[in-house]
Amino acid sequence: MDLSIVIVNYNSWSVLSNCLESVLSLKSILNIEVIVVDNQSTKNMMASYELKYPTVKWLRNSGNNGFANGCNLGAANAVGDNLFFLNPDTKLNSGVLEHFIKIYDKENIGILSCLQTNNNGTFHKYNLLFPNSLRVFGILRSFERFFKKKQLTQHFKETATRSYPDWISGSAIFISKQNFELIDKWNEDYWMYFEDVDLCKKIQENNLPCVVTKEVSLFHLHGGASRVNPKTKAITKSEVIKSRHVYISNYFSANSQKWLHPLLMTNNLLSVGILSLLSFPLFFLKKLQVNRYKFLELCNYYASALKNKTWLSNRSTNFKFSK
Repeated sequence: MDLSIVIVNYNSWSVLSNCLESVLSLKSILNIEVIVVDNQSTKNMMASYELKYPTVKWLRNSGNNGFANGCNLGAANAVGDNLFFLNPDTKLNSGVLEHFIKIYDKENIGILSCLQTNNNGTFHKYNLLFPNSLRVFGILRSFERFFKKKQLTQHFKETATRSYPDWISGSAIFISKQNFELIDKWNEDYWMYFEDVDLCKKIQENNLPCVVTKEVSLFHLHGGASRVNPKTKAITKSEVIKSRHVYISNYFSANSQKWLHPLLMTNNLLSVGILSLLSFPLFFLKKLQVNRYKFLELCNYYASALKNKTWLSNRSTNFKFSK
C-alpha cells in the first residue's frame, strides 16, 4: 500500500463529506486507503456515513481524546508505507499525492506539505518559526517579523519552489511510516494545537527537514473543523494557550520556564479578563462574548495546573494517564 490518508473528525460532518468526496474522486495510480477516526462526535451520524462511504475505514475513538491521539489511532491501523494526516475541512486537488510520493524520498524530506488556499484564494501562512522566549508572546512575535523582515524574506524566498519552515501546520502533513515511527508518533501531551510544532521539532532533531512544496496546493477552510459556536471557540482558543505552556515545559530550559510560565499566566488572565468584562457593556459585539467562556476555561486550567503540578490540559490523554 502506497499511502494511508488519516482524517480525525469531531462533529465536522458537512466539511468531512466534501473532503472525502475530493479524495475518493481522485483518479490516482497510487494504492491508497482512507481512514477516518471519529473522536466520539456528539452528532450521531457515523452509521450513515459508513453506509455512504463503504470504502473508507471508519474507527471509533474511546472519547474526544484530541487531535494527536486520533492521529495515532489512525496511524496504528494504517497499512500504507506513507501517512498523510489531513484535516476534515480540506479538499484535495489532483496531483498532490503523486507529487508528494515523487519528491519525498528523492529529496530526503522529513515532513512534507503544500500550499493551502482559503475561500479568498489566498494562501495560508506557511513560513512558520519555532517558538522561543520572545515568540510565545504575540506582540513580540510581530515585532520580530517586522525588524527581521529582510532576513526572513531572504530565507523564505517567494520565488523558490520549496520553502523550509521550522514547522508545518497539522492540517496537512505527509510523512513516511518509517520516519513517523522514528520520532515516536504524535505527542499526546497536547489535546489540541502545538502537537504539529512538537512533531516537526522531533523530526528536525533527527536532521530531517520540514518542507512546503509550492508546486501543488489544496483547499483548507481554516477553523471549519473546530470553531462552530462561541463555547467551542472558547475551548479551542484556550487550548492554544494551554498547549503553549505544554510546549514550554517540553522544550524550554528550567530557568526559562521559571519566568515564562508565570508571565504568560498573568498576561493571559489580564488580557482575557479585561475583554470578558468589556463584553457586558458591549454586549452587541458577539465576538467579545467568547472571552467570558475563555476566561472561565483559563481560570479552571491554571487552578488545575497549580493543584496537580502539571501544565497538561485535563483533556489530554497523558493528563488522564498521569492521574
